[in-house]
Amino acid sequence: MLVTAQADSLLPTIRSRCPRLRFGPLSDGDVAGLLERERGRSAADARAAAALSGGSVARALAHLAGDVNDARHAALAMLRGVAAGGDVRGRLAAAQELLAKGQGKGPGKRAAAPSRPEIGERLEAMASLVRDLGVLATRADARRLANADLADDLAGLAPAFDGRRAGRAFEAVDRAASALERNVGHKVVADWLAFQL
Repeated sequence: MLVTAQADSLLPTIRSRCPRLRFGPLSDGDVAGLLERERGRSAADARAAAALSGGSVARALAHLAGDVNDARHAALAMLRGVAAGGDVRGRLAAAQELLAKGQGKGPGKRAAAPSRPEIGERLEAMASLVRDLGVLATRADARRLANADLADDLAGLAPAFDGRRAGRAFEAVDRAASALERNVGHKVVADWLAFQL
């Protein structure tokens, strides 16, 4: 069995001898269940990591190596700040929520400012939350929420993010993540995003 994510990079003689089997992403429930059973993670942590995994166990494990709950709460705090304050100061304060220091790891540990990969995780978490706000805006079944454990928080934000605003917000988060990958500064990305949401 030959496994590759880039089948086109293989020689044609190899590709011609191999039948192709495509594997789709796992459901969030399957990823969360595996993390609980095989890795001994709590149900809340497993669901949070699965929501950000895109159906990949490897990505879920990478999120668990970081602090997935810290990323989701920083993203949620920014969304709350943007929903509450429409003026310039309120939006800049909301941007600071994305850049806020996380929880320290272990007793007596002081948390450092988030790194570029941690900001990227926070943007991924925000994309997941905004997607859920779009689900709520369309009045779809609440079982479709990726962040079901944050349903009450999302319901409180839903009136501020109607379907159109949720769509624009999702696009803005995607553009912010792309800018971060192109080495744009954290603060510039966070400030820009606060005015786009």
